[in-house]
Amino acid sequence: MDRQDCEDDESLYFENYAPAAARDAQHKRESILRNVGDLKLVLKDGGGSEVQKILSLVEQDLNDQKHFLDLVAGPSDASTISQQVFDTPELLEHILLYLHNPDLLRAYSISRQFNATIEGSPKIQRQLGLQATAQGDITLPLQAVSGFTIFTDRNRYHKSSSSSGLLIGIKASRHIPRLGSRSRSMLICQPPIENIKVFTSCCTSGGHRGGTFDTPLEFLHAKSGSAGLTAGDLVDAVERLAPEHSKCPDAPPYHHDEKGVVNVRFTFAADLDVDDTEPLVQTRRRRLKQKEENRRRQALRSETVAHYISAKRLAREKGQLIPTLEEYQASEGRNT
Repeated sequence: MDRQDCEDDESLYFENYAPAAARDAQHKRESILRNVGDLKLVLKDGGGSEVQKILSLVEQDLNDQKHFLDLVAGPSDASTISQQVFDTPELLEHILLYLHNPDLLRAYSISRQFNATIEGSPKIQRQLGLQATAQGDITLPLQAVSGFTIFTDRNRYHKSSSSSGLLIGIKASRHIPRLGSRSRSMLICQPPIENIKVFTSCCTSGGHRGGTFDTPLEFLHAKSGSAGLTAGDLVDAVERLAPEHSKCPDAPPYHHDEKGVVNVRFTFAADLDVDDTEPLVQTRRRRLKQKEENRRRQALRSETVAHYISAKRLAREKGQLIPTLEEYQASEGRNT
């Protein structure tokens, strides 16, 4: 075999076999790194400083090979396929729609590609409350924004009515975080609402636990030309009203800080006319039903324990052996 044949064979090897061999070496390298990591964890609490040092050197050598292996192997099939998926806006949009709003907001900063897909998708924009929609079920995009607590309340409405009311509530403190322009633009509800009642924890009944939502401090209205009330509208209201109520004489003692400043808490509430088939209403109903069932079980257990305590005291008075709860329940079952 002459020199040219050798060079041709070597070229053919690197073209056809080297990438596969390098990928195989990558897999082995990753396996070794995992084992090294496991060994380091095992030795961490039990000493073995010399062994730890040697393992660190092995780990460094393996990491030094990474650049060469990546260069020879080229992109793996898996990474190529995933990149093709992400390069297809329709597929990426479909994947992103599975995310909850807080994760969607974070996804904006992953890459320009993710940013462009989110910005260009009407479905995602509506889900985030950045684009208004008059159709579909009621959603509360503001759940994605830090500083707000969302709740719904249906207890105050008649459950027998086929068309019922739903109270949408949003709680915030005077120390609400500063929001970026995108979060400020998020609608507080889909379909949008244009008016909401404002309550404070110091001088209106709806601002504290157990209070009613009938006498608000004021009504907040959406700005002219806007689709509806946004997170920015609520933040502006908090920043405007908090200083005005920082010395409120009606605030309870536990709402004052060390300097005597009132830590005003705000509640924004809106009444919506909704049908009983509305998913938000059905979810609320399931939660209320579960809460009622938990109360019933707790009451039953408390009653059982109260009877058990009486049985223990009676046994003590008679000089009998005090039964366990299981024995008492078994005897009660025989007696009934």
